[in-house]
Amino acid sequence: MNYDAQRVTHIATAKAPSMLFNNLTCNGTTVAFAHKTEVVTFSESSGTRNSSIIQETAFKPRLPVSKVIQVKWCHLSGRDYLVVGTGAGVAVYDNTCTSNLFVMELTSQNVPFPDPEASFVRGITAVPGTNYICVGSSTGHIFAFQVQEDKIELAHTLLPYEDDDGAATSALTGANQWLVTASDSGSVMIYDTTTNSTSASASSSSSASTSFQRTARFPGTCPCTSLCIVNEYVVGGYTTGQLRLFHLTTGVIFCEIGAHTRAVTALDAHPDESCFVSTGEDSVLSVWKITAPPPSTETKSTNTRQAPVITVEFTTVLPDSLLTGVVFSRNGTSNLITASYDQKKIQLFTNQ
Repeated sequence: MNYDAQRVTHIATAKAPSMLFNNLTCNGTTVAFAHKTEVVTFSESSGTRNSSIIQETAFKPRLPVSKVIQVKWCHLSGRDYLVVGTGAGVAVYDNTCTSNLFVMELTSQNVPFPDPEASFVRGITAVPGTNYICVGSSTGHIFAFQVQEDKIELAHTLLPYEDDDGAATSALTGANQWLVTASDSGSVMIYDTTTNSTSASASSSSSASTSFQRTARFPGTCPCTSLCIVNEYVVGGYTTGQLRLFHLTTGVIFCEIGAHTRAVTALDAHPDESCFVSTGEDSVLSVWKITAPPPSTETKSTNTRQAPVITVEFTTVLPDSLLTGVVFSRNGTSNLITASYDQKKIQLFTNQ
């Protein structure tokens, strides 16, 4: 991948992204972000030939009026779903963003939300290996929805870990059968969604009788704002500006990187390469590559793992930009798309 910091396409938008972590998502055809109580979408091909937006639309989720907290494309079984989390609940749309497939209001669940005005859905991901869409909430509860084409239903409700009781869920990510969650307490947890566990206490709701098997937990001392999975590694971004690298299946912390001087605002994994991108409140954007060294004779015999090599492939500063989101384009170009608070523009870094 080859980016030029001097060649950036600025794409005008009618509305600016809200000041939220991970406030940008794309699926190969459509880019979306949250603006106050609306979801703004536009064609992912915008900016490839000129600097004007094409097919920009905005809509309010089919929920009680509330601020949109996060928008995320989820890809399951060859289909794309646009999942919208708000202060009132969660709504799921088809790939055209016009057909509302599912709605769940937080007040409809047998979960205590002490302050309805401060409740919200935050943290959205697909778990493609088991066809779940999972969303987090302000109380730390995680709702797992089983998806079968246009049929979506609540299958499980995961309770917050005892030390995180009451802590808001801040970010989710998933790959294969794995679900990874993070909270404002800083903890990161890994779940295997193929195994149900009845050991944890569960909600009395019939749709929430079991929870996934938790395979690892990493405590933290500051909020974890962002997550992504690159091959067998989980990358977590924190309000300290640090990145931490965990192994997905062994529960090992490999390294900690002082990546940004202020809070990490977004992470995204490349859809095909062993790379990820990070942005921070310091206006820095960096592309990182993870190289897993081949196992040596010693590691083969002891079943241990060598630490991967992390290198910076590209970095730049976007002056006067409070970055709220970054994604690799999903249209095969590996272009980088960024969004910034209070700026009516999207910036596109072309992969040359």
